[in-house]
Amino acid sequence: MVEQGALEKRWPDLSGPWVQVPPPPPFFAPSCPLDRGGTAKVIINKNMNYLKSNYRFLRHALVMPIISSLIIPLLILDIWIEIYHRICFPLYKIPFVKRGNYIQIDRHKLMYLNVIQKIYCAYCGYANGVLRYWAIIAAKTELYWCGIKHEKNTKFIEPSHHKNFAEYNDEADFNEKYKN
Repeated sequence: MVEQGALEKRWPDLSGPWVQVPPPPPFFAPSCPLDRGGTAKVIINKNMNYLKSNYRFLRHALVMPIISSLIIPLLILDIWIEIYHRICFPLYKIPFVKRGNYIQIDRHKLMYLNVIQKIYCAYCGYANGVLRYWAIIAAKTELYWCGIKHEKNTKFIEPSHHKNFAEYNDEADFNEKYKN
């Protein structure tokens, strides 16, 4: 399990064809393969290989409108979740999640990127950061409302915030933790 505050810690230096990184941050399913010890294997030699392709402009012309269109639901959902966060968390007496800990938009300042790369780097910084931010808000909400673990499933990676939840289908554990 990942210790509290692990999201704020820096990832280790990237070196070699793949690098071991800490287990997935709490509340997230891994997006990369795991070795037997649960350590994520991130393949780094494929990153930004599109820059070497002669056909990248055609492929990007086809997908850029789709990628760009996601900004609309992201913004709408961001506003909605922020309203929920600001109204409900004080009522639940849950501390606010610091947005700036999850969203960082800074790569657009790099002078070696072209205008399109700068726009999409800003977009990715916002989109990926806001998704992480929402996941933390959802996890804190689950901690408040839903203190029961899910049914055991070998394919499910249990989030770290579930560790003190009542066991699935264990009424005695539920009553001990929440009713007595």
